[in-house]
Amino acid sequence: MNEFVKVPNNTPPYEKFVEDLLKKWADHTSTKTPDGSLLEILNPNSDRYKAMKTNWVAAMSDETWRNDTYQVTIDWNSTEHDCLSPDDDLKVVHLSIKRLDNDIMGDYREFMAIKDRFVGEDHEAVMLFPSRSREHDTCNQFHLWCPMAKDDTPVVVPFGWDNGRHVTDSHWQGGNQRPFQEET
Repeated sequence: MNEFVKVPNNTPPYEKFVEDLLKKWADHTSTKTPDGSLLEILNPNSDRYKAMKTNWVAAMSDETWRNDTYQVTIDWNSTEHDCLSPDDDLKVVHLSIKRLDNDIMGDYREFMAIKDRFVGEDHEAVMLFPSRSREHDTCNQFHLWCPMAKDDTPVVVPFGWDNGRHVTDSHWQGGNQRPFQEET
C-alpha cells in the first residue's frame, strides 16, 4: 500500500454543506430519513437540523488522508460528536475509509494496514453492522471504530479471538488467500 498524504479539509460552510446534501438526496429518491422528511434539516428547532449541525461541526475538525487508492477521514474523538462510547473514560477514534474510484472494497488486510497506520498495531478496531435504526449508508465506505483510553492507551475489545495471532498465506479450510507480506 502506498503512503498516505494529509490533504486540506474541504468541508464547505454549513449552508453549502446542507444545500449539497439536499441535492444529493433529491437525486436519490429512494433515500429515506428516519422521520421521512428531508426538509426537517432546514428547521433549526428540529432534531434532524441539530444532528446535521453536529455532523458538520465534526467534519470541520476531521483530518483527511489520501494515497493512490484510498481516502481516510479521521475523527480523533468521535465521542465529542454524538458517537457512542461504552465507557465515559474512553474515547473512540472513527476512521471513515473509501476508495477514490468509488469501487467496491472489502479487503481485510488493507483495512488492517490502514488501522495500523493511523491508530497503531496495538489498538483494536471494530466494524459495526448496526441495527437498521442506526444505519448510515450514504456511499461505498466503511467505518472503523477504535476505542482507547483518553491518553491513547490501547483498549482490548471485550469479544473476539483471544488465542494469539494466526496468519496464513495458503488456502485453508476451503478458503482462498493471497500470499502474506508483512508491512514495512
